Amino acid sequence: MSDDIKEASPPVNNPTLSESAVLDKVPKTSSLLDEIKERHAQEVCKISIRFIPIGSAPEITPKVFKISSSNNFGALLSFLDKRLGNNLIYKNQINHLTGGRIFGYLHNSFAPSPDENLDNLYKNFGINGELVVSYSDRVAFS
Repeated sequence: MSDDIKEASPPVNNPTLSESAVLDKVPKTSSLLDEIKERHAQEVCKISIRFIPIGSAPEITPKVFKISSSNNFGALLSFLDKRLGNNLIYKNQINHLTGGRIFGYLHNSFAPSPDENLDNLYKNFGINGELVVSYSDRVAFS
């Protein structure tokens, strides 16, 4: 019968709030903070954008600009719209996605969403260290 009897473990007492240790500072995990700072520094870098006109859209000079990778595609189109200014032929056509007069495409194939991050577009569609953006002053592809 003594084999059937098991020893009971002593009850576990959780410390009360007054008994628990109080930390003056949160312990610093420097490696994690350094990694976050490094990623943020990489995110804020500038990327090269090559602009190529489509159809009757005026050319922009220079053709390659360096733009902060934290911007979105809509900001890029706004920059291009301001840069081209009054050189646009079809000024009455409005891009309803951005409110501007420029329609932008990547690799002459698709128009990214205006809120798409340039860093993501560059990482996925960049070629030879550049993001190639084709633009038109009217709808080029439908």
